[in-house]
Amino acid sequence: MEAQLRLVAGCPEGSENARLCLFTQMVLNMLSTFEAISEDSQGIDNVRTRYALAMPALQTASDMVEWFHANIVPVADALLLEPASKLDRIVRQACDLTARRLPEPIGRDDIAQALGLSSAYFGKVFREKTGLTFREFTKRLRVSKAQKLLLLPGKTVAEVAGEVGYSTTAALSRRFEQVCGASPCAYRNNPQAFPRVILPESIEA
Repeated sequence: MEAQLRLVAGCPEGSENARLCLFTQMVLNMLSTFEAISEDSQGIDNVRTRYALAMPALQTASDMVEWFHANIVPVADALLLEPASKLDRIVRQACDLTARRLPEPIGRDDIAQALGLSSAYFGKVFREKTGLTFREFTKRLRVSKAQKLLLLPGKTVAEVAGEVGYSTTAALSRRFEQVCGASPCAYRNNPQAFPRVILPESIEA
């Protein structure tokens, strides 16, 4: 539908419909932005449909302003007023789910889908609330859990690697050194000499 709207509204420079063309471009661009940060993709698609139906009647600047205030402003207001507690809950659920699925290959898209969110919206909320991308958080979470497992008697580095989602000890060692500045073996031998990985959310790895 968006491509069709842009085609219908498209016009050469100097056309009498230039105002409608620019207005259509603005509306569609705003709706695309809203869609990227909102859970309510269906609601935004409904606004897009309403615009398709209303567009032929938008003949004057006054018509466009009136339609904008009736249809775009409420969506923008709802996004701005989205409760912080709701966003905090999304992040907590994502962190808990990631911790439970840590041995698996898991990415932002997987968690977003499990929470019923778009990947772009989830990524934006997660970064705003934690200061980390989801990928960086997952990396730190794996290393944080590895730090704890390495201190358990009898636990081999290979076993630790598998439990935190790495297929080889080499993969764990590379990531561990990037985050901690030491190899897993060096950390195990002298954990007090190296900092514990701090996670942005109060969950246990």
